[in-house]
Amino acid sequence: MISLLVTARKDSKFLAKFVMTFISHTKRFDNVELLIFTPGGEWNKELLKFFTVMPVPIKVIDDETGLGRGGNHIFYQEAFKSAKGDWIWYLCDDHQLLDGYDQYITDYIKDLDPTKPVVIAPAVDNSGRISHILSRKFIDTVGFAPQGNVDSCINETLERLELLTGNTDILHLPLIPVLHDFSLDKDLFKSEPFDAEYEKALFKSQGLKDKLQADAEKLYLCLK
Repeated sequence: MISLLVTARKDSKFLAKFVMTFISHTKRFDNVELLIFTPGGEWNKELLKFFTVMPVPIKVIDDETGLGRGGNHIFYQEAFKSAKGDWIWYLCDDHQLLDGYDQYITDYIKDLDPTKPVVIAPAVDNSGRISHILSRKFIDTVGFAPQGNVDSCINETLERLELLTGNTDILHLPLIPVLHDFSLDKDLFKSEPFDAEYEKALFKSQGLKDKLQADAEKLYLCLK
């Protein structure tokens, strides 16, 4: 089973679209479950109530941390406690699932072992790879990330792990897109382009660098 963990913004305008792609594009609901971690708000209250009484595997977890988007890593870790899947796919509410995504992913992972550290970076039809599907062993070993920009932290950890191991066997890159990134569409309406310096600034902290290096070393020990 694949557990999809989705963090939603308060009064998200995108959450309904994500859930509808989950309902309409999933081919076998016995292979997946959807856990939505949301700060709530009146905008989506009735929407989420409707979805959770449908005969599909959707669970809503209320966020009471007040951390906002910067707490993504904590949201995912909390949602993970309720996840049943051997594989954990973290997503955001402005992502959209493509038709038959579950068939392709379940077929892709059938020969992979979730009791070992494994990272799958699914392809996206309109941008780069923006999320990962993680084995339980990977999360049990290092968690999701030390801060909210989870995908960048995992990528950085894997780069450090490659230096230790000399190979990239832990990372898998499926070729067929299973996801659409609506956040890219949103950026096209902005008058100012995305500031790449924001991404670089995330890794200036020596404490964060040390944590990512320590995570790489923990994964290395698991692979020996």
